[in-house]
Amino acid sequence: MTWPVTGFVAATATYAAATLVRPSVLSGPVRLGASPATDALVRAVGVRDLASGLALVATSGHAGAAASAVRIGSDLGDAVVFGLSDLPADGRRKAVCVALGWAALNGVVLALRLGAPRRG
Repeated sequence: MTWPVTGFVAATATYAAATLVRPSVLSGPVRLGASPATDALVRAVGVRDLASGLALVATSGHAGAAASAVRIGSDLGDAVVFGLSDLPADGRRKAVCVALGWAALNGVVLALRLGAPRRG
């Protein structure tokens, strides 16, 4: 794995871990409010994102590209769900931008993986 891919994947996994430890990392800026239910939902998304981040680290070749595509699909799904939500407008905008930002970042990972020279 090239250093940019490693860095992007580390950022993805770090953000996911941060939402597990402190759900307000996500729920605060997007104005989801603070409640046990919100924390549980944010942590569920964090588990998904951490699992996909670990899959990005653990795989290469076609499996790595598939892991990247799954993560991009998840991020785009988040953007759609947040975009259609009844969050306050500024929170909705932030949530969509964050989700699209992660999708773009993971798109870069996918492009780098597909452009990387094959070994062996």
